[in-house]
Amino acid sequence: MTKDSAGEIAILVLDTAIEGITERFGDFGDNATHVLSSAVANQANELGPTHYDCVKYQIAHATEASIYLESLHKTFQDLTARIEQGIIKGILLTGSRSDAFRTDIPWLNELNTFIKGFLLNLEKFPIVGICFGHQIIARNLDAKIGRNDAKNGWELGITKIDINPDILYDENSPFHGVFDEKTIATKELHLVESHQDIVYELPKPYNNSSFVSIGSTNKCEFQGFLTKSGPLKILTFQGHPEFSTDLTLELLNRDYRLNYITEREYKDFTDNTKLFVNQGPVVGKIDLSKEKMKIKVKNDPIH
Repeated sequence: MTKDSAGEIAILVLDTAIEGITERFGDFGDNATHVLSSAVANQANELGPTHYDCVKYQIAHATEASIYLESLHKTFQDLTARIEQGIIKGILLTGSRSDAFRTDIPWLNELNTFIKGFLLNLEKFPIVGICFGHQIIARNLDAKIGRNDAKNGWELGITKIDINPDILYDENSPFHGVFDEKTIATKELHLVESHQDIVYELPKPYNNSSFVSIGSTNKCEFQGFLTKSGPLKILTFQGHPEFSTDLTLELLNRDYRLNYITEREYKDFTDNTKLFVNQGPVVGKIDLSKEKMKIKVKNDPIH
């Protein structure tokens, strides 16, 4: 932790390097750190000097479990201790190419234990999930998750999300006062999507906390959720506010080359990505605006 830091934001990196992508754009933890840092830098005049360090913790592994499990156990022990000591002030779970509903991935099983057995018992501790992170939090809140219907297939590129108006007008909502007049008037948000798995239902009340949906698309009814009431402090997105437009176009090209999508789908997703304005940087400041936090990148080695 840097000398003038007020604490850390832990970024749990839930994927490994993507060949041809990570070298140019960084990993998912780098992307999350960048959007948080950029959003707050634009508000520097009103936020003042306080900042929080973003620190990455590598959770996903591509090697045999026998190689990484011991060090992963130590990582979760460190996370638990630093949260209990008040050093870590919030946590963000990144996206992943893995399926959040799998039960045969050792690192994922360890993550589920950490979420269910520890994180979801904390009061007023900010927990943010992106894409896979959104799904894995929902899973541990006992909501149904899984592969989307075949007729829907992949949801990729910058996509129009219909915002739940309830989250815009409640003064206690972290979304209140964040968006411009056009977004509020149209109740539309444009974020990068990159998924074929979804959360099928809004989590039911858990540990005396209830939740509200943030919005929907024609392929995915639940594009995220946040705490409506209760001690849990959760905010999730099915989309990727941390993905730049350039990164998204590269990922679309990769998906097409790997035959994940058809030529027609590739064209449609690419056209939309070039047409819509990526509002990810705006979303990056949503959970910061209420707390007046200032994020600062920490150049320590990854945990």
